[in-house]
Amino acid sequence: MSFGEWMAMYLFVWSNTLWPAKSDIPSFWDVKAVVEAKLDQQGVSENERRKIIDEMLHARLNTDPVQRDNVLTLYDALPNARRALANVPTYMIFDDHEVTDDWNMNRKFCQNVYAHPMGRALIQNGLVAYSLCQHWGNTPEQFAPNAAGAAGATLLNLFSGATGGYNDIRDDPDVAKIVGVHTWTEMNTWTPPRAYHDTGVRWAHPEGWVDSATLIFNYTIESPAHQVIVTDSRTWREFPHGAYEQPHLIAEDQVAVQITNTLRNLDGRLPIMVLSTNAPPSPGIRQGGRDLPNAPIVGSDFYFFDFYDSWELEHVDWAQLVAAITRKFPLSGESRDGYALFLTGDVHSSSAQRIQVWSESQVGDTAPYKPARLVVAQLVGSSMHNESGDTIGQHESNNGYSWIPPKLVVKIAQQKVLLTEGFVGWNVDIGNNGDVVGELYNLVGAEEHYHNYRLDIHRPTRTLREETYPPPAVYKLQLDSVSRTPDHRIRLDYLRAVAGSGYITEPIVLDVGDAKKRRAQAARKYLNIVRGGHKLEIVGKSNLGEITFEQPNGGAITAKYTVRWRIDSTTILYVRWDVSLDVADVSYAQIPGP
Repeated sequence: MSFGEWMAMYLFVWSNTLWPAKSDIPSFWDVKAVVEAKLDQQGVSENERRKIIDEMLHARLNTDPVQRDNVLTLYDALPNARRALANVPTYMIFDDHEVTDDWNMNRKFCQNVYAHPMGRALIQNGLVAYSLCQHWGNTPEQFAPNAAGAAGATLLNLFSGATGGYNDIRDDPDVAKIVGVHTWTEMNTWTPPRAYHDTGVRWAHPEGWVDSATLIFNYTIESPAHQVIVTDSRTWREFPHGAYEQPHLIAEDQVAVQITNTLRNLDGRLPIMVLSTNAPPSPGIRQGGRDLPNAPIVGSDFYFFDFYDSWELEHVDWAQLVAAITRKFPLSGESRDGYALFLTGDVHSSSAQRIQVWSESQVGDTAPYKPARLVVAQLVGSSMHNESGDTIGQHESNNGYSWIPPKLVVKIAQQKVLLTEGFVGWNVDIGNNGDVVGELYNLVGAEEHYHNYRLDIHRPTRTLREETYPPPAVYKLQLDSVSRTPDHRIRLDYLRAVAGSGYITEPIVLDVGDAKKRRAQAARKYLNIVRGGHKLEIVGKSNLGEITFEQPNGGAITAKYTVRWRIDSTTILYVRWDVSLDVADVSYAQIPGP
């Protein structure tokens, strides 16, 4: 938890320079023997000593050899990883684990942690270490010695030795301000409460914005063909809902700051948005986040935090994100048309989605409204060596996006997964919260129900799919008697890979004289054709993603996303998704809703 421990972690995972010899890396049993001897020296009673050793052994007894082997694998790989990172332009941005799991996930986390000096110190130490070991390389202009008054340069001066070092000033409020750490009381003075940064004197450097009071963690990478916008969706969150509910991942007033108001205009280049969490997430996460909190099981609320850490298409902050991107496009006639890439992660697997938006007006616009047509290719990436039983289940099953971990509580929320899904929604700036925009028709069993459907400023978009929750009731959802035409429509396509290797499976040869086995063989053949071959939906094993672009004859662009997931002898196993960025692509021309 101390600053020194954070820095030691970085130094040991960036390089093997400080590591001891492999033969000197102890096993768990070596550590156990040392602890036993130390406890014996201290005169700890036998019963107490046994209790301490039992706690050390908890859940580790059978895994120690594997854990030590993993550490030694890391040791052996570090020189190669270090060389690769030294020779490839590498840019960083935090997700939650730069500090702690579920960092700034919801209002309750912030209430619990930022109300206490120890919690603030822990997060401050993590962010100072991140700033030195990652962000300094992202935005060196914020740390330059000649950048007098810049927050990064001020931070580096604290390590010059003149003041005795960082540990002597860890309670300095100026340090907390530099990395954007505040008390809960300060966060709660905002409406709604938020994580935020103070703003000092801010000026434009040719490479990016610089501030005297705080580090700016979002940044932009400019190139001739692309503008890569790396967002900060951790330290600018706001919490308009209940203690455990979905935050706005970037506060409304910061969306334009981070995305629209870049130092350089887009000028016809491809905008690439780096978002640490998915926009939107996979179907299982979306369904769990919507359904589980309402599950009719006594004594359980099912606030599974990871459900609330993605950009949901139904929520207003997603509408704000899309509006900020389209405002970067020039008017073409009376419409702002364009395309963008979302590079996202967090879910420990890789996949691709295509989202098309047709908008007549958008949140934050003023009349007269201008239509917008936007295509987003979301390319979901994973960190390497991060697979688990859940991600491998998605990867190896015939279910792909439909695969759900075998837990009863999650099964309760499971809906039929549609690889193509439609949405309609309304601009929350037109009209008032609670305005009737249509009539909602529900068929519950044989009973028909009608009630007003009202504008919700927090959740202005709704899916058009049928739902079967909670079972056994069946809900047929459709909007009738629409009193206000939807302002935007969204088509979401969860894509399958179009090419690859390593997935073609020959049907098992069975005794065709048995009718039951013949049916099983036919089923296997069907799965091999429809779901087998290279038609993978999710790569859930250790993988490396590569993005290229194709633009035949200067026409529409296709983003090609290749994920390499294993080297088998001399063969690299991979799959590839092709995502059309053409707003007029006839394959995706169907506009959702009547």
